[in-house]
Amino acid sequence: MALTNWPKPMRRMRTVVGWELSAVMARICNGLGIYRCPNREDGGGFYLMLKSINWAS
Repeated sequence: MALTNWPKPMRRMRTVVGWELSAVMARICNGLGIYRCPNREDGGGFYLMLKSINWAS
């Protein structure tokens, strides 16, 4: 079953799975953190991994 076709009761679980997979990706790729961009259409999200962080000047 594709992630976009999950029934309504499982949508919260989809968010949890997204965070868990993002954590695994950050650990494997030595990421510094994950940012989740909200998606208003279906309550899902777009996850971005941060590889470097610097102060803006």
